[in-house]
Amino acid sequence: MRPDLILIPSAYRSEFLWLVLEHIAQAEGGKEKEIWISQDRRAKDDARQLADLPDIEATVRAFQNSFSGLHYSEHKAHHPNGNMSNFLELYKKAFNTTDVRYVYLIEDDVLVSKDFFRWHEAMQGRKPYFCTIGWHCIRNPKVKASNDATAYIESRVDYSSIGVCWKREKLETIVRHANEAYYTQMNVYLRQIFPNSPIPWNQWGEQAGMILRVLLDRPDLTAWPSAPRCAHIGIHGYHRRAGFRFGGNLETRVRLLREASKTTEGLTKLCRDPFDDVAALPILSDWRPEDLHCVQEF
Repeated sequence: MRPDLILIPSAYRSEFLWLVLEHIAQAEGGKEKEIWISQDRRAKDDARQLADLPDIEATVRAFQNSFSGLHYSEHKAHHPNGNMSNFLELYKKAFNTTDVRYVYLIEDDVLVSKDFFRWHEAMQGRKPYFCTIGWHCIRNPKVKASNDATAYIESRVDYSSIGVCWKREKLETIVRHANEAYYTQMNVYLRQIFPNSPIPWNQWGEQAGMILRVLLDRPDLTAWPSAPRCAHIGIHGYHRRAGFRFGGNLETRVRLLREASKTTEGLTKLCRDPFDDVAALPILSDWRPEDLHCVQEF
């Protein structure tokens, strides 16, 4: 059987990519996965961004022999803002050219826990979910905080692209939107294709918002852990251009980011925006698949 596939959309954050690969390699079953990294490129990439490409390539070389397979490519340069093209073209390639069991989406600022893949596999075996999501559900005020490693949530109305697992065949409803009409005229496309969506056509337009619209149209179920199995550490990125950046060479930046990401306080003190989506990985007790139980539905 072909190894499960991990897709990593990358965006000029070499020290982040290094830690992402480091955590995948340290997770249970991580080294057995095949990884595709796609570096996003835009027609107006600036000199600072382009200067990171050699460090991206150095990171890939450093982990080249750590997994069942590791493949790197640069996405074609495009004019539209947003990450839709890089994400969806990866999904489309995975759907159209492989017969893998599971397709994981792990962004280049998402660190996975040691039990990340074990949790997803256990959940995927319970029901034919739309997808399972390793992060915590932060948008809905009904969601209760918990450190219970056996508790999970089911939702028909929420989705996030942070630490996702799909059965490959479930991607069929997503990759049909991998097209230039969506990439180049996002709001027009969403208004035409999802005319009855409760989400305004000019809100949450990028790939995560589009996938949420697909979920709401079906309807279907997503599953989330009450205690997250991954951490978002994106203190800077193309949505956060004013975010904090470490200086120095790649080795130095990796060391500083590794240290900062050990605690939520270490990350949040570096944030320069009000968003509450950056945190360290939680410390969880061990668990058995048979003890997993749903504690909330919405």
